[in-house]
Amino acid sequence: MTTKIRALSEQTINQIAAGEVIESPASVVKELVENGIDAGASRLVVEISGGGHQLIRVSDNGIGMGKEDALLCLERHATSKISKADDLIVLATMGFRGEALASIASISKMRIVTAEENETGTEVEVEGGKIVHVGDASRPRGTTMEVRSLFYNVPARKKFQKSPAASVADVTKIVTQQALAHPEIGFELIVQDQTVFSVQAVGQESIVEGLCQRSAHLLGGHFQTDVLKMDLMQGACRLKGVIGSPLAHRHNRSGQNLFINRRPVSCPLISYAIRDAYGTRLPSDRHPIFSLHLEVPSYLVDVNVHPQKKEVRLRDERGLRESIQTAVHLALQHKEGVVQNQSPIDEKLFLCEEAGSSSVPFFDPSDLPVSMFREEASAISREEELLPPAPSFRTIGIFSHYLIVEAGEALTECGNFSAEGGVVLVDLLASFARIQFDTFVNHSESSAARQGLLIPAVLTVSVDEEILLHAYEEEMVKIGFDIRQCGKNKFIVDAIPPFVEAGQTLDALREILVELGEGQAGRLSAEERMRKLAQAASRFARGRKKGFMLQEAEEILKQLMQTSSPSFCPKGNLTMIHMSQDEIEKKFNNPKR
Repeated sequence: MTTKIRALSEQTINQIAAGEVIESPASVVKELVENGIDAGASRLVVEISGGGHQLIRVSDNGIGMGKEDALLCLERHATSKISKADDLIVLATMGFRGEALASIASISKMRIVTAEENETGTEVEVEGGKIVHVGDASRPRGTTMEVRSLFYNVPARKKFQKSPAASVADVTKIVTQQALAHPEIGFELIVQDQTVFSVQAVGQESIVEGLCQRSAHLLGGHFQTDVLKMDLMQGACRLKGVIGSPLAHRHNRSGQNLFINRRPVSCPLISYAIRDAYGTRLPSDRHPIFSLHLEVPSYLVDVNVHPQKKEVRLRDERGLRESIQTAVHLALQHKEGVVQNQSPIDEKLFLCEEAGSSSVPFFDPSDLPVSMFREEASAISREEELLPPAPSFRTIGIFSHYLIVEAGEALTECGNFSAEGGVVLVDLLASFARIQFDTFVNHSESSAARQGLLIPAVLTVSVDEEILLHAYEEEMVKIGFDIRQCGKNKFIVDAIPPFVEAGQTLDALREILVELGEGQAGRLSAEERMRKLAQAASRFARGRKKGFMLQEAEEILKQLMQTSSPSFCPKGNLTMIHMSQDEIEKKFNNPKR
């Protein structure tokens, strides 16, 4: 009798595991870098080509491996990081499952060269999970992991990878995070034989200073000029790093970098505590920047809040919140000293000192009135004159950001409703975003309308954001931005699209960069890059729209009805909903008249 259930081959098991562990070149880099960190390396060099699909090479000077370990590390669930289940409770390493190397080897051509102190090295070559060569090698203590032709034997996975430029940005972000998380380790990132950045290791006694320097080097902007050092000790917990002065703030939280026990995470408790501590020093809609390390016993951290451990929750929240806020207050006052704890938990030591000038070294145009920047665009689009007459409709009124109109024939066709009659609620914010999106996409073959800045804005970006700006350079021009590089990690903005106020220039670009940097499936063509950028820009435009006059709302609906997809916003949500006469009657429990 033929059985329906059969055991999978080891190679198939590894490829399935790879689908869970290895999403992209960036995830390979993350696993290999974390292995180097766990091996006690004081220096790590990451090299990639072809966005990481052609080559990923991670070299470290850690403890290295002997021949047996070099072969054993390719087995599933083989690890040096735990020996029993109880070890998970006090886990201090970056990883522990022992699946990563086996998974990577199953979908690539891998080469391992490793050596222990004063021992002959070992070379292992693997193709598609099968060992094809084992021999001696000569190298200093440490390990080099080389991954070539990633996803070469799983074309379905390769088909849905990002473009090389986007992959480079993702890898750069991963290595940047690890460099910020480990100032005691030197990092170098090389892309296509060009060094993107190289930072030296600092001693354990200089971690705060090292984090300050790395934040300035890798994140740029106010991290270079306008931050304050902070060092807080509370019993077994320690919070150290840099926070921005009241002059250093952003519209979103993109400038907030938090590491708990050396892992990059999000912790709302700490973010909110720091923001609250600034009080009225910051506008209500702005967020401070910071780059902070929290060292805390593992039993005080709940890592199961987020499936990928990106968000955590801390125990003893009240005591920690009070401590953080006191430390921020002292830092903002440029004070040093010991503060006795008023609560029944351990004594706290706060060391805060100024780590940079409290003034910005270059003129910040965003501080000037918008009227000083206005310069009329040289070309005005007249496409609306060529459009057919807008369909008519009867307006009932406005509620919040919703326009209420009668459901006539034109609207039912536009909204794809099954019947006329009743009312239609139009989400004006979603409609506004759809109109902006179509405007950007329609200008994909030519330059959009733009407004010049009388005084150009200066944008300072991190190394991964710089790569993104270059990747989307042509598309940025097409939607109305004129941007040119003026030095390492610095760009001058000469013109902006009409939907951006001059005083919002830097906020708009930072928010768009955050959107562009988020993960997505699919290798991006030029058209797809344009749509991605248009979606990000339309979301920013929507977020700045606060209210609508009735005449403006009616004009938005007319424009919406002439877009490519009037029923949906760029995110795929509905722009309008229909309530028939029958549905309204049922709400009042009235029989059909």
